[in-house]
Amino acid sequence: MDPEAKPPSRRERKKERTRQEVYAAAMKLFADRSYHQVTVEEICEEADVARTTFFAHFPSKSALLREYSRGIAARFRESHWESEASATDQLHALATLVMETWFAHAEVMGAMMVESSLPPSARLERNEEANPIHELVEDIIRRGQTGGEFRSGIAADVAAHAFLSTGSIMLAAAAERRAELSPEELRDEFLDWTLHGMAHVD
Repeated sequence: MDPEAKPPSRRERKKERTRQEVYAAAMKLFADRSYHQVTVEEICEEADVARTTFFAHFPSKSALLREYSRGIAARFRESHWESEASATDQLHALATLVMETWFAHAEVMGAMMVESSLPPSARLERNEEANPIHELVEDIIRRGQTGGEFRSGIAADVAAHAFLSTGSIMLAAAAERRAELSPEELRDEFLDWTLHGMAHVD
């Protein structure tokens, strides 16, 4: 923390408190029901705020998922980004974190993965910022390409989109098998598919 930084004012602290209350209310509702079933009006009622207050903090309902994604990406960067691990090992660590989080918060995580896998064109049409998980995967892939670990013939943003789209599809397909799978098993299935595709690997 910068010792010269000015501490937040009372108004700024109150604003951040309200933002966190709205976010917590939304996560509670998303955990109880499907993300797509929960309305902005219901989030406002749960948080006891007006619609104008909601939109002052979050420009859309999907912005709540980006906030969730931002938290996961921040946790990963704090724990793994400065390590000497290979890009493959970093994707392994990220997949572990994602799968463990999905098993604990399936509804929110499933919706977040769909949001993360949207192509850039869809994001631009909706005038939304990049998803932090997508940016993280793109950074890892670019690191792997720079180090010669991954092929450089495909753009990192396209590779990240393919990686996350596959993860979104696999989580949706695994929803009915959650009781039979462990996070590690699902992670290994996912990484085997994304890193090796349909090729037979001895």
